[in-house]
Amino acid sequence: MHIDKQAKIAKTVLIAGDPKRTKWAAEKLLTNPILVSDVRAASVYTGTYKGHEVSFATSGMGQPSIAIYATELFVDHDVQKIVRVGTTGTYKDDIDIGTVVEAYKVVSQNSIFEPNKNGWQAIEPKFTLGIGRPVLSHCSDLFYNDNELGRNDLDVVDMESYALLYLGNKFNRHAHVILTVSDNLNDSSKIMTALQREQATLEMYQMVLNKLFE
Repeated sequence: MHIDKQAKIAKTVLIAGDPKRTKWAAEKLLTNPILVSDVRAASVYTGTYKGHEVSFATSGMGQPSIAIYATELFVDHDVQKIVRVGTTGTYKDDIDIGTVVEAYKVVSQNSIFEPNKNGWQAIEPKFTLGIGRPVLSHCSDLFYNDNELGRNDLDVVDMESYALLYLGNKFNRHAHVILTVSDNLNDSSKIMTALQREQATLEMYQMVLNKLFE
């Protein structure tokens, strides 16, 4: 429904929130990228990297959105591995802007996946890539959030990771969260410029691809 069921999608998918980022990365990094699905402007490109078939997909923002796309990729297209590649804010001053991190555990207060549980819930990926600095990640439903709860214990925050790891574990597939720190939530002066974000994102994609196909 949200991804063309006839689309030729690789067994390995890198997924980002922004369709423009997906298109830009595919054109920069893939050999012969082809737009295979564009339902609701959530673009999916399939091409090759160093001879290996790979797809770049789009998730939109938030857990409900990435849950739709990850489920359809796992179920309808038999994708075996999804890597979320995106940006994240950090709660910690010792994590520098531009640092690449991998979530070894994600916590969330959202109970949509496990409605019988209340309060904080934690999930760990069944598989890790070993890329970047391992972090404890907070998956929030609010982008603008003044709630200080848990900040002292958590490293970074995004809005999609818990859902992806939950679905990876549910379907027994590889699901990974690799992020680049783009801003410090304690210091508004510590934030990437648009050019820095673009370059850092490209380097992160390359890092992930090289690890996947080494």
